[in-house]
Amino acid sequence: MATITIEEARANLHDLIHRLQPGEEVVITENDRPVAKLVAATPAEPRKVPKLGTQRGSVLSMEHFDDPLEELKDQPRVAGTAKDRILWMADDFNESLEDFDEDAE
Repeated sequence: MATITIEEARANLHDLIHRLQPGEEVVITENDRPVAKLVAATPAEPRKVPKLGTQRGSVLSMEHFDDPLEELKDQPRVAGTAKDRILWMADDFNESLEDFDEDAE
């Protein structure tokens, strides 16, 4: 473990940081007493990206599911309350609403 004074650390901080190897430590002293320790961080492992299509075919039918919103209808609406729930959309979800349908008039 290397030791350096606070004045040396202040003057050479950029170089000191970039010279450190992962896990290496440098003790910074002031008046011959340790006041800080500089430790090089280990690089984070890259996040593994899931392969597309790995869940294909895992849900064969939605017929046996109850309405997932039924249990939430009496609860106050709070952001995130439907997190990790299976939700469904009506078959006519993409159809235009009668109130906004320009051709209906």
